[in-house]
Amino acid sequence: MDFSNWHTYDHYGYALVAIFGTFAAVAAIHWLMQRSPWAAWVRTLNGVVPPFINIIGVLFGLTLAFLANDTWNAHDRAMNAVYKEADALRSLVVLASQLEEPQRSQLREALTDYAHASVGEWPLLAQRKSSPDVSTKADHLLVMLSSPRTAKAAGDNVQA
Repeated sequence: MDFSNWHTYDHYGYALVAIFGTFAAVAAIHWLMQRSPWAAWVRTLNGVVPPFINIIGVLFGLTLAFLANDTWNAHDRAMNAVYKEADALRSLVVLASQLEEPQRSQLREALTDYAHASVGEWPLLAQRKSSPDVSTKADHLLVMLSSPRTAKAAGDNVQA
């Protein structure tokens, strides 16, 4: 088993720590109240403990709610980024269709290369790494789109 990318799924570890930590705290409190040498003394705190346990429960629930909300927000931001990039690539394909040959085929080839490199980078992004190939392809695409030749062929408004 390869553990070199353990940090990819570290959020599962945090969830397990929270779950097992909760069970350990419950077991420790149960032991303290039922089997410990101080059990008789702890039982005398009958009216004191419930408000504190409720506060801890509420704080734990709020923490989990904020964690779940943050997780969903991160998911939504990632999906929006993917949709924006796909939309931008689609727009560039449409704009490329208006260019004359050989610019049209060169631009479509650059777009295809960039799209394939980006899709190939997704497993690396899950491991919090990036691909230098994607940066190179994006730079090549940007240079091609910002060239005076493309500006002349597409028109100033489209190129801007």
